[in-house]
Amino acid sequence: MSDEFLGLLKPEEESNLGKILDEIIDFKKVFKDKAWLGLALETVDGKVFTMSIKALDDKLADKMPQNYKPEARVALLALIAKDWETVVNTAPGLLNKPIDIPGIDEDVELAILTGLVQVVYFAALAYANKQLTNK
Repeated sequence: MSDEFLGLLKPEEESNLGKILDEIIDFKKVFKDKAWLGLALETVDGKVFTMSIKALDDKLADKMPQNYKPEARVALLALIAKDWETVVNTAPGLLNKPIDIPGIDEDVELAILTGLVQVVYFAALAYANKQLTNK
């Protein structure tokens, strides 16, 4: 296979990201009151996630400014590798590029976004821990 590919991700990386979303999102739990719906969605969600990621990556990544692409790829590959520390460390810089809060220095904006990303990260860890201990 050639090293050329559309978007930020190679086809196998798109597939791996779809699998991760499939692992994270459990529609049987989301729709526990409607077990049939949760089971039906859980049957197809992995393929839908992968197809959606492929479509978004192949069609929209070209529209992303060139200076975002390397860092975005690093963050996506870290997500695929489940390297949460890299994801948390990369996300604020990515978010800070298009955001400009009038009257606030870029370093302060980055610090604010870093704090917000860390809050979301630790909230997700706390939620995951709670889910694991309730099993």
